[in-house]
Amino acid sequence: MWIITAVFLIIALFEYSVAGSCPPELATRPCTCKVDNNVVVLICANITDETVLKGVSRRTSGTIFDTFILLNSSIQSIPVAFSHHNLTTLQIEDSSLNSLFDLSLCASNAITTISLLNVSFEGGFRFAEVKASKKLRFLSIARVTIPTLDYDFKNDVSKDLEYLLLNETKTENMADDVFQEFKKLVVVKINYNSLKTLKRSCFPRPSTKIRVLEFNRNQIEILPDDIIEDMPHLQRFEVSNNKISQIPRLFSILKHLSISIKIEGNPLHCGCNLRWILSIGKLNVYGNCETPARLKGKPLQKLTIADFICL
Repeated sequence: MWIITAVFLIIALFEYSVAGSCPPELATRPCTCKVDNNVVVLICANITDETVLKGVSRRTSGTIFDTFILLNSSIQSIPVAFSHHNLTTLQIEDSSLNSLFDLSLCASNAITTISLLNVSFEGGFRFAEVKASKKLRFLSIARVTIPTLDYDFKNDVSKDLEYLLLNETKTENMADDVFQEFKKLVVVKINYNSLKTLKRSCFPRPSTKIRVLEFNRNQIEILPDDIIEDMPHLQRFEVSNNKISQIPRLFSILKHLSISIKIEGNPLHCGCNLRWILSIGKLNVYGNCETPARLKGKPLQKLTIADFICL
């Protein structure tokens, strides 16, 4: 009986490789496969033994999965064989692993997107695990501990990276030049962390690609005068809910560029050194004064010449 089943499975897998749809359920159990907008997705949940994944990989060796999703699992690592299925997207949520893959990725792997949400790694997450992903464009990491963003990131992450998100990663420090070699970065979002300093030298100069920079809910106290200088395509800069009291005068370039600045939730001092803000016709800076007391709570966009009593 098992021989007949195996024969049917082989035939079904052959038909799948031609049709470009999911393989038979028998081949993917206990995982499930679905096709979403012509993208073949393999979803594996509640896995506690990585040999189960090796079995799935072995039974579907002639198939192509575009996306692999691992949910609510606790295993040593993902079989690297899955990356040989022309995998482009890897998504892991609410899981624990010793390492990302059981063996080194082949340099020809097709992975462009990696998303990690609430994942714990024994010994911490290492960017070296994605070093072989030369085609990596989108990296999203949330609730994964990454205390420092420094030379490991610079040396191991693809310089063609376009999108970076680090949310609730307990990140406290960034190397001064951490993104300088990443000339294709378009979006950088590092929110809900403990960054204390932010420097223009972190980014390429000029930065011809960056459109969005977010550093909300950190511990930043000072914004450098040149923080958005030489970023001709920047559309949004957000540093809400930090500890910033002064807005650099360089933000006056807003009258020449269409940039939205969100600096809400900061203890902003609306003193005479902020008078330059009145020279901007259409003000796209969103925040409220904290001091002096007479201006507490007043939106920056509603400030008038009468609010500045300057000698």
